[in-house]
Amino acid sequence: MQRSLATTSVGSLLLAGMVMLGCGGDAPEADKFVGVWEYDLSSASRTCVVGTNASQDGIFDHVQKEFLAGVTSDLVDTSPADLAPTFPCNYKYKVAAGVATIVPGQSCAIIDTSVPTLDQIGIETPVIGTFGLRGDGTELQQDSSMTDVLMDGSFNCTITIQGHLKKIAKN
Repeated sequence: MQRSLATTSVGSLLLAGMVMLGCGGDAPEADKFVGVWEYDLSSASRTCVVGTNASQDGIFDHVQKEFLAGVTSDLVDTSPADLAPTFPCNYKYKVAAGVATIVPGQSCAIIDTSVPTLDQIGIETPVIGTFGLRGDGTELQQDSSMTDVLMDGSFNCTITIQGHLKKIAKN
């Protein structure tokens, strides 16, 4: 059975397209970040500076972070907002040289989950955010900062998070 020139050309184009899209071959670097990570709370800190001099240092509202492969970015962080236990923010990250860096220009609604209408009461806006692979790739170092503002003006907080995370599951 002979292949026509058209069949051979289509097959070649499909194979070239798969290679360009990352199908086949080595897994993308972002795959190293995909999974569920847990904070080592003995080495994590979250500081919330309210206004000019008040500080609300504290514990995390959640102790895990989950990254999935992105569609329009390398990674998506499906964890809740960092200050309030609310819905996932789905922040996008790009990955290069073992570091996942938040894509600029994103924000996340802070939702009041205590009312049935699920009102938006504030907004979280990342300023910086990086997660760097450590050791054998099963550990991350987080350095991030974001601003949380409540709509009624009663709260304006700059949050700084530094933490060490360990991978507990691969998705």
